Amino acid sequence: MNQTVALETLIQALEKVGVRYLIGGSVASSSQGLPRATLDTDLLVQIEPSQTASLAMALGGDWYLDVDFARESVERGRAFNVIHIPSGHKFDLFPSRSSFHLAELERATIRSLRIPG
Repeated sequence: MNQTVALETLIQALEKVGVRYLIGGSVASSSQGLPRATLDTDLLVQIEPSQTASLAMALGGDWYLDVDFARESVERGRAFNVIHIPSGHKFDLFPSRSSFHLAELERATIRSLRIPG
């Protein structure tokens, strides 16, 4: 599974659980025409600690998500990651914790992403 398909699967799970998100970092930069290469994908997420278990269930067995660590990370406003096990693709989820983050989520635009590989 390539990174694009893994990201689409993650997005479907976030939407199923009702988590608002935006894609940032090198993936967002590359979609704007400024190519950057890293091995992970960053997402800003508006998630509650109680939603981490639901997210793990929505992702299913092909994904690694330490629910206890994720819940504690969200409570502390710290990032956690999810990994698509078969492909090894890693996604860093940064909980929104400020009015600035909420403004970023409000300004987010919907775009088609083309991720090489």
